Amino acid sequence: MTPTRPPGTRAIDDRLMPGHAALANGFGLDLSTEDGGTERSGVALNTLTDLTDLTWRDPIAGTPWHKHVPARIQPLPA
Repeated sequence: MTPTRPPGTRAIDDRLMPGHAALANGFGLDLSTEDGGTERSGVALNTLTDLTDLTWRDPIAGTPWHKHVPARIQPLPA
């Protein structure tokens, strides 16, 4: 899987347990713009999930189980 850098703010928050990451729910919507184009708002969580690894997806619907997807978080170059 190619590493993905979701848009948005990244921050360390002491309200999360060590080893956990959180993304806002309900974002990643494609919205129509005034000029007829499309603009993505927020993070589309499904794009962060490997489509070929069925371990982390519902076996019937194929929906990712976002609560249990392992993630590698590392510093990005400035």
